[in-house]
Amino acid sequence: MFKVICIFALILVVTCEQHKCRPVCRPKVHSPAVCAADNHQKYCFRMSQCQLDEENCRRKAAGRATISNVDPIRCRNIKSPNRKGKCAPAHPRHPRSTRPDCNRLKCRNPSKLLLCYRCKKNMCQLLTPCQLERVNCLRGRSNRLNLTDYRHCAGMRAGQKLQRCKKVHKSG
Repeated sequence: MFKVICIFALILVVTCEQHKCRPVCRPKVHSPAVCAADNHQKYCFRMSQCQLDEENCRRKAAGRATISNVDPIRCRNIKSPNRKGKCAPAHPRHPRSTRPDCNRLKCRNPSKLLLCYRCKKNMCQLLTPCQLERVNCLRGRSNRLNLTDYRHCAGMRAGQKLQRCKKVHKSG
């Protein structure tokens, strides 16, 4: 009977030893930071890879679901390492639009033909189509220059600043 109890105790010790998690993280040994999430990807964890391995060992021993590596963009709302928080969306809903560099716009129409353009305040300017694209880019959507009769720019030279549009006499 004593032998049976000893064998049973030995089996119990071996079983308990298997479920015991050994430390994986070593001091002075760098482990890369990762972003991990639960199965439903509701909560994300920012931690080192060795901490993730230790945490998964503890979860397995407790019979809980493990956590797995996910795209680092999911942890962008968690500022500090070794923290937990709500997962960020995989892709931002509204990406920030960058304003174009108007002076470096590539011309869609390389024509050198000068045309007369007018703004809402009755100011005119002689521009090529390429110059017009750049000027309208700088002016914004609500204040663009529009094509007008060439006679409104009479006496103007190419590249001059906006000037008051000339009056055009309508012939009856």
